[in-house]
Amino acid sequence: MKTRIMKFTALMFGLIFVFSLFPQSAAAVVWSDDFDDGNYDGWTVELGDFLVTDGELKSESGVTVRIISHASSQTVGTWSIDHWHPAHSGIHAQNIIFLASGDVTPSPAYSGYGIRISECTIFLIRYDEGTSVSLAFTIFEDFYETWTHYDITRNTTGGFHVYANATSTTAEPDLVVVDTTYDISDKFLLREGNNFATYPVSRIDNITVDDEILITPPEPTTTETTTTSETTTTTTVGDVFPIDTTLLLAGAGVVGVIIIVAVVFTRRR
Repeated sequence: MKTRIMKFTALMFGLIFVFSLFPQSAAAVVWSDDFDDGNYDGWTVELGDFLVTDGELKSESGVTVRIISHASSQTVGTWSIDHWHPAHSGIHAQNIIFLASGDVTPSPAYSGYGIRISECTIFLIRYDEGTSVSLAFTIFEDFYETWTHYDITRNTTGGFHVYANATSTTAEPDLVVVDTTYDISDKFLLREGNNFATYPVSRIDNITVDDEILITPPEPTTTETTTTSETTTTTTVGDVFPIDTTLLLAGAGVVGVIIIVAVVFTRRR
């Protein structure tokens, strides 16, 4: 009887070992809004007027600056948003301030980070008590009156990556910046402004904030060339087919469990 108990105990420990090798956590959505409910409940209008039509958030013309906020404390992870850019000849800017703290009105004094979509240029901006500092920018063409999907990631060391219309979890970023000035947030802001209040406005949809980084740049690969008097050997550094050592350990554990089970049942015969 004791022998069977020992065998059963060994089997249980083997199974526990195998399952412990697999990651138990996954990226979690902290908050999101697709506006399909026809309203912007959970948001606070700071300046101007906003409305939801056809499942999209947009501001109403009437003042040159419109601001709406949502509570958000995330400082590391992935911020995703769909943005429709209007076409007009005036100076128009949509600020998506994904990490912010401080007063918004009556005088902007918030600090944090965001992207600014202005004409054909995308900026990564640091806001210092309402004053904006451009950290990086890139120029896009032909994105008037079209939807663009943006993903912004930030890691624990202040590394930012901005992706436009990324189609996979591994993509080349359009903007790369490292800045550690701010590491606190209590709000997510949408700030739209133009020099004439009656111009067309942007449209916003499918906002998602995740607590994990969901998109990463491809792993860099380098080529080393060694030349001798007889031959030339080229070696590529980097795994062409990367092997996850966790899976190797898990496989070894599975094999071990199978062996234990086989021994138990063989002896029972």
